[in-house]
Amino acid sequence: MQGESAQSKGGRATAILLRQEAMKRYYENPNACLHCGSVIPVVDGRKVAEIRRKKFCDRKCSASYNNRRFPKRAIDPEIECESCGCIVRLRRGSDGGLVKRKYCDKCAVDKRAKGRLIANRTKADVFAESKNWTTARAMIGKHARSVYVNGGGKSICCVCEYDLYVEVCHIRPVSDFGDDALISEINDFENLCALCPNHHWEHDHGVLCGADSIGAVTVS
Repeated sequence: MQGESAQSKGGRATAILLRQEAMKRYYENPNACLHCGSVIPVVDGRKVAEIRRKKFCDRKCSASYNNRRFPKRAIDPEIECESCGCIVRLRRGSDGGLVKRKYCDKCAVDKRAKGRLIANRTKADVFAESKNWTTARAMIGKHARSVYVNGGGKSICCVCEYDLYVEVCHIRPVSDFGDDALISEINDFENLCALCPNHHWEHDHGVLCGADSIGAVTVS
């Protein structure tokens, strides 16, 4: 290189020698690809230390090795419906693989219809047909959130106006309704409001002024 100092030339020459020695030591005991067994070569522009850390010669070998070692769990072609116990007919997904299903076609339709018709069921029916109290309350709460959102309710605490995270709460508690009350009555939009977690807890434990004040803030 024109105008290059003797020191620069010496440094470049030394670097070349050091790389040649490093490559010589590497090829005396080179890395072998874990999949195909081929020697992983030292390519131009890559440091020998980087190649020493490699386990595969390319991405294809890496994918083949890992897919063989950690295969995807096959779906049992005969899965029983969790509701009625009959054999579920599996379907092919867009990628050609089998799609796992929990329910047969009939029970899946019944489950969806049951969710849509919860508004016309009584509180007693929901609790009687659920596995436990928690499941029943979760169903009522899920329907309440749906009613509130579809009704145009604002995602902002009606007490402190916190809006990063709110919970839909019943102004008049679910426990105050009789067993013959319809879920549509319990989850009426006028009986729902949004509260931040802190004010929701205070409302449930009677710390706030009362249900009437929360309802007035919500309506206004």
